[in-house]
Amino acid sequence: MQQSTIRTSLLLLLVAPLMMMCGEEPDPRTEAQKFVSIYDNNQLDAVYFPIDVKQTADGGYLMLAAKGTITPGATTGNPNFYYTYLLKADKNGNFVSENELESNFVSPVGDLAAIDNRYYFFCRDSKTFLSKLIAVDEDGNLLSGKDIQYFNEAGQEQLSITYPAAAGVDVNEKSLILMGYDNKARKSVIVKMDTSGATNGSSFKGFEIGAGGDKEVEAAIIDHFTKGGRRLPFQAGRIPGGPYYFNGFYNYSLSLCFTNFQGDAPMGVVLGQQYKGGVSALAPLGNNQIALASFNFGENFFLPRQEVAPTVQANISALNPNGFSLPELTPNAFVKILHTTLHEKNVVIYASTTQSRQIGLYFYNADTGAFMSSRYLGFSNPYEVSSLIATADGGLAVCGTTYVAGRFSRVCLFKLSKGEISENVK
Repeated sequence: MQQSTIRTSLLLLLVAPLMMMCGEEPDPRTEAQKFVSIYDNNQLDAVYFPIDVKQTADGGYLMLAAKGTITPGATTGNPNFYYTYLLKADKNGNFVSENELESNFVSPVGDLAAIDNRYYFFCRDSKTFLSKLIAVDEDGNLLSGKDIQYFNEAGQEQLSITYPAAAGVDVNEKSLILMGYDNKARKSVIVKMDTSGATNGSSFKGFEIGAGGDKEVEAAIIDHFTKGGRRLPFQAGRIPGGPYYFNGFYNYSLSLCFTNFQGDAPMGVVLGQQYKGGVSALAPLGNNQIALASFNFGENFFLPRQEVAPTVQANISALNPNGFSLPELTPNAFVKILHTTLHEKNVVIYASTTQSRQIGLYFYNADTGAFMSSRYLGFSNPYEVSSLIATADGGLAVCGTTYVAGRFSRVCLFKLSKGEISENVK
């Protein structure tokens, strides 16, 4: 068994907070193919919550995270929200640089979208109380930021997203999709925009949360943003060539909604059970087939090939029996789903956190929904998953949180080689 090691540079010791990379002793022949990296530092009052990771053009990795502090009063003027933090690693997982954005750029949300060598995400501006579109380069350096609002022809503000919740990307159109909450109108809002942040009334739509239930919903949303309560599985995206979707609050419940930005009601809805049951993740497969994950009062279900038409009218409780029950996961587990091709096979990979605090990867045949295999990541420290991507060399990268000494939350990155993954998709 190889010994763990800590690498650091004298330059970092002198000019930056002590940033270290912990991992397996590297083999130069395979160092970029597989590694485990933990990005530790000497800021004992800092906590990190990774959100997403993308592989950059130079083969390295750009990670988006929220950063907070456990020191009372250290976030003066901004006590309830988390700052925006970006970390760059090289192709071998070694720390390269970090960037903490302006203190008013808080509560970042993914997905981190890669378009034309720029990387986009959304956060909240604590000065304007609006969502802000952020663009950075592959090293995490800020390029631009723009508030997101919609005005009518008379110049009056119609809708805004005061709490951004989730983002997606339409790669074919090179457009961004944002879903969030307008606490003035008491609506869940979805908007499509280009990379400059430009939008219009035909791609900006709000949906009623439900009269009478808005205060309870708002409390759950605020708890989600301040991390004072449960992390809610907000999501936004588009069915390729079809309508847009979001997983957010509608009709009193956390629901999966489909929309073409027309009409006061969604085209189709999979209703949840308030915020105690619903969809926890999804990935479109084509031909009205979707890979779903769901939760219901603590239980977790994987539905790797579920028919869900955009005009669906259903309750999540009717779909759960179609899935695989996962009692080994944490209650109401956070889940990420990746639809990809591995070794010429059409595969769906679920990533989640087990009750033993490992990261579990579950492989399914995307054509049949059949279970293929599983793999578990993490040892010694507790681990939690945040993001999962396919890499250019045919492997996988898994970003997450680990707790150094069982206490200090830090960003971690697992890189699995093509050869390792081949064992899971035989």
